[in-house]
This record gives sequence, C-alpha cells and structure tokens, in this order.
Amino acid sequence: MAAASAAHLGRARQEIETVCKLLIAASPEAIGGCEGSLAAAVGAMHEAREIWKKTPPEGREVLELKDLLRRIRMARKLLENGMEYREKWGRLLATMVGGYTAEGNPPPLCQTGQISVAG
Repeated sequence: MAAASAAHLGRARQEIETVCKLLIAASPEAIGGCEGSLAAAVGAMHEAREIWKKTPPEGREVLELKDLLRRIRMARKLLENGMEYREKWGRLLATMVGGYTAEGNPPPLCQTGQISVAG
C-alpha cells in the first residue's frame, strides 16, 4: 500500500508542478489550464488519503507528503501574487479612467464580460 499512496502523491506533485509553471507563464491560456491540473492533484491526494485510512503514511511517504505541501504553498503564493497584481492593475486602471472620488480613492471599475466565438 505504501507504493500505491506514494504513486498518488507523485502524481499530485507533478500536477502541482504543472500548475506552478502555468501560473509563472501568466498568459490567459496558461492560467485557464490550471483548473484541470488542480483537479487532478486533488483527486490523487484524495486517493492517497483513502489508503492512509487503512495504513498511515510513513518513511518515504511522509517525506513525499512534506514536499507536496511545500509545492502547494508555492502554488498558493503564485495565485495570491496574481490576484494582488490584478487588483492593483484594476485600481490603477480605474484611476486612469475615472480619476479619484471625494475620499481620494479610485472609483469602482465597471467590468463587463466578453465572449469570443471563432467559427
């Protein structure tokens, strides 16, 4: 069973590595590709957890789990940095477009959704 859960953790680690690479690329297409890898990583971790209900992790599995958690924290930080960048860019854009309110803040930026269909 240890080999099975280690395999699941390895698969989860690979998916999280893919997510980090996609987030670093920072293109809309790359970021859109994160969803599938995140779902696959969660699925692999869930499968490993089911195995651990019968046999707790030990040895190499514990080290693999610690490495996976470190990588998940890295992916979380990349996501947080992306959101922070987006928020600051939105604030700057709102200021450029609408100036400032009486309180000295930029006005809310009205965002509209767009759909692009290619035939």
